[in-house]
Amino acid sequence: MKKNFFDHFADQAAYFAGSPGAFIGASLLVIIWAVTGPFFKFSEVWQMVIITGTSIVTCLMVCLIQKSQYKDST
Repeated sequence: MKKNFFDHFADQAAYFAGSPGAFIGASLLVIIWAVTGPFFKFSEVWQMVIITGTSIVTCLMVCLIQKSQYKDST
């Protein structure tokens, strides 16, 4: 069966998301965000940056996981 664009993209994104580099990158972003807290006086906007970012990433990862599980079950 030939893969369409989304299948190929989802496979590559899932592979990258599970890599050590992605984990290290995400960890560094959280550390940088935490370190900048005092500079922004731990403002609501500072908090909303991480909340919004993690919400978007979580939603996208759920879609990738569902795609991977669906593919594995068929």
